[in-house]
Amino acid sequence: MSGIRFLADRFVEGICPLCAYEDARGDQCDRCGKLINAVELKQPRCKLCSQTPVLRSSQHLFLDLPQVLVSILYYVCSVTFLYLGSRLLFW
Repeated sequence: MSGIRFLADRFVEGICPLCAYEDARGDQCDRCGKLINAVELKQPRCKLCSQTPVLRSSQHLFLDLPQVLVSILYYVCSVTFLYLGSRLLFW
């Protein structure tokens, strides 16, 4: 699995920088309860394959959901109607 995916914080484990708990997750430590960042972990490892994760940059797309809600609902309803054919859909 090396290098083929981006890991969410919860899939990175390592040593907590605050209390030295060895199985702290990249979002929080279960021993001390503190919120931490995955990059702060000592000896980080992937929870899925146990390899050392590599820090990479990425681009994110954020949508203003209230602004696009009507368009999304229109699309979903039209696709659902086409898929169901002549059946009626009640919510």
